[in-house]
Amino acid sequence: MGATESCQRCCGRDWELLEDGGGRRPLYPTSEVSEPLSVRGPVVDPRQLLADFLCAGDDRGPGGFLQQQALLKRADGDDTKWFAVFRPTSVDAINKMMDGSGTGKGLNVKGKSAKSGRLSGFVPVLQISENRHKAQVCTSPPEARVRIYFPREEMCTSVLLRMRKALDDMSRVARAASERLQLHKAGKRPLTDEEEAKAFKDLLMEVEDDSMHVLQLYSPEAWGLDVPERVFREVYITRGNIIRDGDWKTGRPSEPAFMDMNLYTLRDASAAPRAVMWQLDVEDGLNPLSLLMAYEEDKVKPVVSDFDAFMLGCSGAMSFEKLPEEQVKVMKWTLQRIEEVLSTPSKSGWMSRWLEILKRESDKGFHPEIPRFGFGDPTSYRIVEQLVTAMGLLGAVRHGAECFNYYFPQDLDDEFLVVWRDFETEQPWKYLTEPELRGFLLDRISDGYSFPLNPKWVICDKGWREVFLKLRAAPQFKKHLDAWFPHSSGLMHHIDELCRRFPNGFETPEGAEQLDFDLAELQLRRYEALQRAKRKLKVCLRWMKLNKGSTTLANPESQSQEQDLKQVEVVPVEVKRVTPEKKPPKVVEAEEKKKQSCLCCFGGKAK
Repeated sequence: MGATESCQRCCGRDWELLEDGGGRRPLYPTSEVSEPLSVRGPVVDPRQLLADFLCAGDDRGPGGFLQQQALLKRADGDDTKWFAVFRPTSVDAINKMMDGSGTGKGLNVKGKSAKSGRLSGFVPVLQISENRHKAQVCTSPPEARVRIYFPREEMCTSVLLRMRKALDDMSRVARAASERLQLHKAGKRPLTDEEEAKAFKDLLMEVEDDSMHVLQLYSPEAWGLDVPERVFREVYITRGNIIRDGDWKTGRPSEPAFMDMNLYTLRDASAAPRAVMWQLDVEDGLNPLSLLMAYEEDKVKPVVSDFDAFMLGCSGAMSFEKLPEEQVKVMKWTLQRIEEVLSTPSKSGWMSRWLEILKRESDKGFHPEIPRFGFGDPTSYRIVEQLVTAMGLLGAVRHGAECFNYYFPQDLDDEFLVVWRDFETEQPWKYLTEPELRGFLLDRISDGYSFPLNPKWVICDKGWREVFLKLRAAPQFKKHLDAWFPHSSGLMHHIDELCRRFPNGFETPEGAEQLDFDLAELQLRRYEALQRAKRKLKVCLRWMKLNKGSTTLANPESQSQEQDLKQVEVVPVEVKRVTPEKKPPKVVEAEEKKKQSCLCCFGGKAK
């Protein structure tokens, strides 16, 4: 490595040329800044915070984990050393975390971040940029509500007035449509098929709760509105100009599916932190192109891509609690499904094959409960929990490690960020390719480190069996083996059997479609909603058939069907609205925050 080129045509970034025709990758920013702190304010590199958290600890966890709980490192015990592996985020996302203009996003924000223009690094609310795609976005539920924040009070007031006028128009249209349909049903006003379809479409302008609230808890930095989602869509999408040009271009195609994901996230009032919208345009509050996905926390901040945790490794006298029995069952299920995939080769890639399995298993009622920070042994889960808190408003890490993802294991990435304080470099992190990561892990095993591996990597991915075999033979791993692969579970025997039967692992067919993970999740969600609707329809039809005659009302089977019908939810996804009067929009637990402080509060240094 060494040569550098600049991409002036598309993004103006510098790229590092890899040796031997290995392509190129972005030159990531360093933790040093050229401007004085008095100009920019305190700058904290999220990668440095990660390294500070992973400083030497004791048998309870890393140094940052101890600091978060106000614990002193044991003086009479052996030190434990740590490293962590992440899927790297973009250059723009790191810069926005460093200058404080953005915070890392959690798994609930699925929209794609902009790759160029004024919004580069941020996640635009509007994932569509073609007018023909407006009609392809799913219908908003009548009870759904969303929140929008503005940088100025007068902008908030102006938008509120425009939304009230739009609501009046929508209510008038919906009432007129309802009257036309009632007259048509009574035979007093015949409607053509086109007129009837238009009337039903107009009914979709009706909202369940037409109230609008001004949110002032974040003023004067942010002024918010809590409004019906259908009104928001009417003002910003239906009537708005969504065609991007100039600096508003994002470098992404128009994708209605990702627009659906953003709306689904925005209407979820129970999420912590809650997803909201931020208006970046300081002049035009009605500009739909400048709306960004954001979080309500101690501040309202637009979101950027976070560091996806991949693996956590340690050396020394560290012990881990056993994986919960429920998760052991999920891992057994995973191994059975991997065996099924490898036994029945097809022309589809890994993600497509696994999506087919999840759809089928969903029909059978398989819906494992996934904790907030994902699966993992109790010890690792607590460490991740404190790591998320330590990152503070940077939001650099929001969830647990991929090594414990047994429900929807993904394809491996091409590049990883490794944070380790013993790198013989100026900075305690490196960007490694996938083969380089495997080499790093083999070296760490020789140094006495231990770490969990996802069984999918071991069985399906080239080169990972070598890592697993060396790790398994290491004395330090044997004391952790029962925690991650309990002896009584038979997991190791099953893994060995699958490795023996399928020595080549999963071989991706040539030309196979590379399915995006977020799109796969959306497909699964839509499939499950459709299946629920079909089941409800069957119950309704059966109930109607049983009630055709008066004698059927006394039928015990009919009464059972009536009870089933009463228990059926009409709305596929329940949306619980938290009104400003009942609960302030600061969804991060305030009492817990009093007890915990992030590393930023200690100057970014672990004690």
